[in-house]
Amino acid sequence: TLIAAINNMRANPSAKITYKIMGESTIEEEKDENNEVISEKVIEKTYTYTVNGEWTPIGTKDNPFAGRIIADKDATITISKADVKFISAGEYGGTISGLFGYLSNDAYISNVIAQGCTYTGSMVGGIAGYANGAKIVNCTVKNSTLTTTKYAGGIAGYGFGIIEDCSTEMNKIYVTND
Repeated sequence: TLIAAINNMRANPSAKITYKIMGESTIEEEKDENNEVISEKVIEKTYTYTVNGEWTPIGTKDNPFAGRIIADKDATITISKADVKFISAGEYGGTISGLFGYLSNDAYISNVIAQGCTYTGSMVGGIAGYANGAKIVNCTVKNSTLTTTKYAGGIAGYGFGIIEDCSTEMNKIYVTND
């Protein structure tokens, strides 16, 4: 299950485990009175975890997330309504906040959606607070609030790597002096 996979990611963030998210679209057909198909709608496979509370970022500076979340093109993981806490940024100073705190250069994340989440820290990103050479593909952050004292990004707060085909929608980013 999705929750079991998330718990495993938390327990073993630096393990180079591949989490394969399978999708199997179905087609919903609308037919007329003669049983002729007049329209088709593709229904994608979505896995949703509504947190409704605190979320601790996955991966720390000393134990960054190095796994791979590989989703079929028609499958997504949605994490919603998470109050994302912050973790220490170590010698960088400040705090990191994101669904994933630290991503190593081995990390690969695809088809993750953060929706209606709140984040606070000095390096804040909707998917990752700090991305150290990771690859983030086809991810979306929407209707979320990011509050920072230094760095913020809709997808990644700070770092370097590849961000490809990602989007942000209707987010609020606040920069404060504290």
